Amino acid sequence: MQFTPPPDLLPLLQQLTALAKQRGIRAYVVGGSVRDVLLARPMHDLDIAVDRDAFVFARVAATHLDGDFFELGDDHVVGRIKLRTASVVRHIDVAQLQGTLEQDLQRRDFTIDALAISLDGGAIIDVCGGIADLTAGVVRMTGAHVFDFVERIDRPFHGIEFAMH
Repeated sequence: MQFTPPPDLLPLLQQLTALAKQRGIRAYVVGGSVRDVLLARPMHDLDIAVDRDAFVFARVAATHLDGDFFELGDDHVVGRIKLRTASVVRHIDVAQLQGTLEQDLQRRDFTIDALAISLDGGAIIDVCGGIADLTAGVVRMTGAHVFDFVERIDRPFHGIEFAMH
């Protein structure tokens, strides 16, 4: 499978790539954003993971993109950029990696969401077999931690939602 973002998303990705490079930040498109591009589904949001303080990067990006910044999450550092102007996505969520990129991807609920690609480009990073599962139409958990409903109460519903599509 090839990561080919919709043409109207490219300018936004290019701006985020330039901002990350200027600041020496490794940034990745992750999760459902990669999955939706691979399946050629419409995107409503863009998920980015960074190897540094996500709040700092999200604030800078919000200013550069003429958006509004909001802090999300209680246990994880996630900043949301609400775009003010019309775009292919409504908002961008910027999360700080939980450990290495590989560790972060393995913490995700389902293999089809445990995918990443560097904003610099390159191959899709797939440490859990998500591409094979997408090809086969399989929704598979990444591990037993998915049953930790204390961390995320919505996990069972997330799986049902995938199975319905």
